[in-house]
Amino acid sequence: MPSAGIVGGSDASVACPNNSCVGTVTDQNGQTTRVQFSCGMTACGYQSFEQMATQTYECGNSFCSQLGYVQWAIQLAPKAAQSQLDALNARLGLNLTLDDAAYLNGGNLNFTVPVGFIVPSNCSGSGDGRCTGDLDGIHFVDGYQYVHLDTANPWTSPGGFFAHTGVDVLLGNVGYLIIPRGCVTASNQPC
Repeated sequence: MPSAGIVGGSDASVACPNNSCVGTVTDQNGQTTRVQFSCGMTACGYQSFEQMATQTYECGNSFCSQLGYVQWAIQLAPKAAQSQLDALNARLGLNLTLDDAAYLNGGNLNFTVPVGFIVPSNCSGSGDGRCTGDLDGIHFVDGYQYVHLDTANPWTSPGGFFAHTGVDVLLGNVGYLIIPRGCVTASNQPC
């Protein structure tokens, strides 16, 4: 019986529907696409080879796009998502919304930097977009197109390294879908 393996090293497999693991589908415009039945950790379904070659995310028991994954994560952890947003807005003086969240990486929502925003001078000196001083933990990524809030800058002190590694790298990838953040302004006042 044809089957699709489960990702993650399991010996389990799922039978392909009607014993058909590969086939073609035609969309509403008459375009034909080859598809293959595949499984992730919790989802199984037919995907085009193009979808499998790009980043495909699992949203519960179905596959979704990167943006669909962000929206799914925000629905599951709305308070944590709002805490990250509030902290970034307060620290950078921005007016971002959850609709500005572009992708999720390591428990951190990455928000699109508004056009015309001037990156603070203490956020560009290291070349990797990490901020220092009163903006410690703020991290601009992908050529300053996106910004997220880390627990700490890992390169400014041993404490920052261990805080970032423990929370953002370890817990952000295995413990939290979205890391909840306390909110303080750049002058260390509560939001």
